[in-house]
Amino acid sequence: MVLIIILIVAILIVIWMDREKRKMEFKGKPDMINHKVYNFWTIVLMLLALLQAPILYYYTSGLFSVFVTILYLSIALIITGIILRSWIKKKDISVFHKAGVSFSILLGIASSIWGSETIEQLDWKYRRAERELIVKKALNGSDIEDGELTTNYFPPISNGGKVLVESKSPGNVTVTFFIDRGFMDHYTAYIYTTDKSLIEDFDARTKSEWHRTNKKIDENWYRIAE
Repeated sequence: MVLIIILIVAILIVIWMDREKRKMEFKGKPDMINHKVYNFWTIVLMLLALLQAPILYYYTSGLFSVFVTILYLSIALIITGIILRSWIKKKDISVFHKAGVSFSILLGIASSIWGSETIEQLDWKYRRAERELIVKKALNGSDIEDGELTTNYFPPISNGGKVLVESKSPGNVTVTFFIDRGFMDHYTAYIYTTDKSLIEDFDARTKSEWHRTNKKIDENWYRIAE
């Protein structure tokens, strides 16, 4: 949805700029509109670089994330190419445009390598209290419908917006906050559980060959990759 909005806004602005360019050409001032066009694309490119990691982390998962990533990076590469082409030709490019495209390239590469891991760590650190409140609701059995607890946090506190709640008996509950809903039966999630059998299973995973992706974070809290 976010990408669709960005695309629609970009298309509308491009149409407007094309009309303005025609007016400027008619008035004999084509360089002025060219400069505005590159200002616009530079700002869009920097925004895409800044939002890359959060958008891909919070709003994509599984196979869908592959398609969105390809689309997202394709848009960024096209805009980068437009600016670099003029930079190479030394035409209508200012220091702002050069700094903007350089910043975007470096940040885009960094986000592709470390973005998801960094966002995950920050999300857990600064939203732990919100997850604890949701766990309390789950333990009290409030706001749960068909084993799910719908939340309205921005950005989503669980990938897809819904938190899974499984309760075998009063006080015995498992709450799943998805990091990535994955594909088919695979997923990654923060899981709070008081289920002894699950705790034994998770503790075993944290000591197995999969310990890098399966970790005990705190008492009853785990980061599990299935």
